[in-house]
Amino acid sequence: MLVAVAGTLYADPGLVSRHDSLYVTTRRLALVAGSQPPPAVTPITRGELRTYAMRIDADRLSASQRSQLAALLDELSLRQTPNASVAPSVTIEGYLHLSDDADEWIYTYPHRRSLLSIPMRFQPAPVLSIEVDLDWRKNYPTYPGRETFVPDPVWNVPQDIRETEVQFPHRAMVSAGGDWWSVQMGRGVVGAGTVESGSVFLGDHVEWHEYAMASVFGRIASYRAIYIDLEAWSESITPVPDRMMFVHRVDLRPWNWLTLAYSDGFMIHDKTVELRYLNPLMFMHSWFIPDYGNSMYNFEVSVRPLPGLEIYAHIAPEQVQSAYERERGYGLTEPEGLAYLAGAQYATQIGPAWVTAGTEWVYLDPWMYIGRSVLGSFSYRRLVQAENAAPDGAKVLVEKSIGYPAGPDHYSATVYGRADFGPRLLVGASLRYGADGENTLGGDIQGLTEEQAQVRTPSGDAPEYFLHGRLSADSRLARFEPFGVPMELHAGALIDVIHIWNNDHVDGASLFDVQFSPYLSARVRPASPR
Repeated sequence: MLVAVAGTLYADPGLVSRHDSLYVTTRRLALVAGSQPPPAVTPITRGELRTYAMRIDADRLSASQRSQLAALLDELSLRQTPNASVAPSVTIEGYLHLSDDADEWIYTYPHRRSLLSIPMRFQPAPVLSIEVDLDWRKNYPTYPGRETFVPDPVWNVPQDIRETEVQFPHRAMVSAGGDWWSVQMGRGVVGAGTVESGSVFLGDHVEWHEYAMASVFGRIASYRAIYIDLEAWSESITPVPDRMMFVHRVDLRPWNWLTLAYSDGFMIHDKTVELRYLNPLMFMHSWFIPDYGNSMYNFEVSVRPLPGLEIYAHIAPEQVQSAYERERGYGLTEPEGLAYLAGAQYATQIGPAWVTAGTEWVYLDPWMYIGRSVLGSFSYRRLVQAENAAPDGAKVLVEKSIGYPAGPDHYSATVYGRADFGPRLLVGASLRYGADGENTLGGDIQGLTEEQAQVRTPSGDAPEYFLHGRLSADSRLARFEPFGVPMELHAGALIDVIHIWNNDHVDGASLFDVQFSPYLSARVRPASPR
């Protein structure tokens, strides 16, 4: 049978990220039951997530898993409105490393924890949710635009106002939704096609996106339109009028064991919004406007042949030269931009622990994401706002890939595993081997020779090769109620071990480093309104 509840009066429009325990629990229960997991695009509303939880076949779950499903449905059930919640936390996090020659952190901003975090949610009506996270956090430890040891951050406590990230709030969202639709808008992080190590299309590894997303969803199919407003800084740190990205995404779920998804993305700059950009039925590549735009697709397939097992593959073409073009010679100086990602994941419950193990492989061409201009490339650019960002008041521009975190000219293979004992303990381990070529974001594809256009990953005379291992642990140490306020004490740590050959693309140079990032956090437990 399927777990069923009475028809809802509304669907909770509160937002859920892919790292939220509600999303994680829904996904793994769906996998072991052979049901449809939630989509690989987040955030989604609690109401939409609940539709996936309600379709989980409880007859294929153990008694313990049925209890988890009942608790999940209760947590996602109707809330009385108006309601509000505030859940502040204080966290001390340290950063230590072994090698004096290392110049970059593995565990980087924006993943580091804030010293003070005050997430607030207000739901004034059944179809409306307002969410704001007020954070006091340290700014980029950067001078040349890279996350470096100079100045060495040591911990997450800002020493003075100049070290504070002043562009807050770092998350401020308004969302509305019903049983089959939702709209969200504001500052947050959106991802499409995101799996274990990231997305080759639209990743959620950046500090924030200024975006709007409209969704309609049902049992068999869903459609999403995403608009992202991007900072339009040129290389001279001069802003141009506009820079934005439009995305259309369709998910198809013909059977419980199969999910197909197609995403179409378009980046434009120096142009205002035109009505044609909003056409949900248009193939954006067909506009052929490379002088001020760039387009990219992503095709995804996910197959679940056995309970708990998922096998998936993604391919993201940005620029592909056909055999016809190559035979006639005029495509030989146009580089290909292709990204491939494939993986497998297995989840099961062993005693009190959920155990997840998997592997993932990714390959990106040297010219992936790079267009005919810097602003036409699929990159995320942000000006660091801080008095001490660079010597002599120079401005620092942080640039990251819109898609995969490592950017172009990269390949890697990862194996990982983790054991989740609920709130009390989560432990994980991963091992990753790969290479980074010498091509990076910040350039363009104009004026290339045939030899330059045809290079393959990893490019350059001295590509970096790396081996990275990580151990992680998070634990709830205690629950207590000082002055009647329910609180929790959490602690955890990351240990990163990295070996790089041809470090900084210097032939023969090597680097070995161990980086340790422990934390201790006191959090208020928010009440769940009913």
